[in-house]
Amino acid sequence: MRENVAVGRRVLRGLAERYGFDLRRFALVEYLFLPDRPQRTFGLWCAVVLTAHGGPLFKVYFDLGAQGVGRAPELVEEGLARLGFRRACRLVGDAMADEGRPMYFALDLGQWSRLRVKVYFAHGGGGPEDAARAADAVPGIVGGAVEEFCRTVAGAGPFTARPLVSCYSLVDTGRERPGGYTVHVPVRDYVEHDGQARARAVAAMRRQGHDPAVLDRALAAVTGRRLDAGVGLISYLSQVFTPHAQRLTAYLSAEANRVRPPRTRVPDAVPGR
Repeated sequence: MRENVAVGRRVLRGLAERYGFDLRRFALVEYLFLPDRPQRTFGLWCAVVLTAHGGPLFKVYFDLGAQGVGRAPELVEEGLARLGFRRACRLVGDAMADEGRPMYFALDLGQWSRLRVKVYFAHGGGGPEDAARAADAVPGIVGGAVEEFCRTVAGAGPFTARPLVSCYSLVDTGRERPGGYTVHVPVRDYVEHDGQARARAVAAMRRQGHDPAVLDRALAAVTGRRLDAGVGLISYLSQVFTPHAQRLTAYLSAEANRVRPPRTRVPDAVPGR
């Protein structure tokens, strides 16, 4: 694990030098989330966003349990305060502690138009109503819309096989509350096969006026197999909620290691209710 962290630091510094961005924000929280003896599953994740215009954009993710799960709310509050989000740090820390299991603390790095901080936490065994309650922390978000999305793509819950994940996004240091909310639904665990997962995704897309053809083109690019021949190709469906816009994302697995066979029983899911 310590070597993993060391490699992550070297890679990140090399990227910063190559693409001309600074690591001041990273340095403010680096030693909160990258202790000498990390206690969880990973050290540092580095992500790149490629667009049709401009250079690549970068994100880093820290494990909130790096100093033990019990300290995660404290680390979230301290990390947000160091990055200028002092007015919102207590609310986010309390919401995460009340609602579920801490997961990730994420930073945007590079030439983003607005630099974000994101905090992720899982709702262990919860249902759509738990995600809706978490969304209530963001002004202008209607919890009913969050609950409806979860029910459309994965049923009524409770989601015990793999939990719902909530994410708060913060961009304005003067606000007392997060500016956006995202719910990530692990649809792969609540369908028999990927044909069902696609149908759930299409239903959600059509409700929001999106053309499902873009999803089908992506699926065809990733695999040539029948969708009912496996499960897990469509791993997550997520919905971003802000006071001004919504965005739906489908996460596709490369299935580089294997194709999981269809399941005959779907755990704790009641589609359409």
